[in-house]
Amino acid sequence: MRNKYLSLSLFLFFCLTSFSWAHHYKGLPHNDYFENYPQVPILEFLHEDDKWEIFLTVYNFQGINLENVADSDMVRLYIFLYDVRANKVYGKAVKLEIFSRGEVVYSQDGHLPEEESIYSVHKKLVHQDDLELHVHFKTEDGKLDIVKLPFNVTKPFIEKYGLAIAIVLFFVFVGILKKFYIKDQEDTRGKNA
Repeated sequence: MRNKYLSLSLFLFFCLTSFSWAHHYKGLPHNDYFENYPQVPILEFLHEDDKWEIFLTVYNFQGINLENVADSDMVRLYIFLYDVRANKVYGKAVKLEIFSRGEVVYSQDGHLPEEESIYSVHKKLVHQDDLELHVHFKTEDGKLDIVKLPFNVTKPFIEKYGLAIAIVLFFVFVGILKKFYIKDQEDTRGKNA
């Protein structure tokens, strides 16, 4: 009887705890990183094609009162590169460029990954709404393969304020129509009198 309870206890232990153990995603250990990661809110961007996968994670203190942050324009980018054809993490030197509104604001050749094959960039970005990351891979035959990943840290002006502007314009339009309608009604009453 004792063996039966011991077997049942071990079975339940392994079944119920298996969900809490860390596992690997493309060579990186994580616990449901993309869906449920207890960190400062972040932005994630992904590029996938038949040769490369790029995972870009942006930390810029979202959810924190930026008035209390020493430098609110400082952005941290963490880049994970994956070689689809070789089916392994890419860990060689790359050239990284960041474009802001079409102009290069960051460029570093020979950029190597840091911990756990993650490339990191800490950069002050004044304009954070129209950005593009360029990764220059060196292929096996020595050629360069450039992959572009558009991203943004903050929303563009129209996305931030578009709804509020549309509401204000709607009420201005209604006010103008109402003014002309009332004036037209007064003119009609004046002619009828």
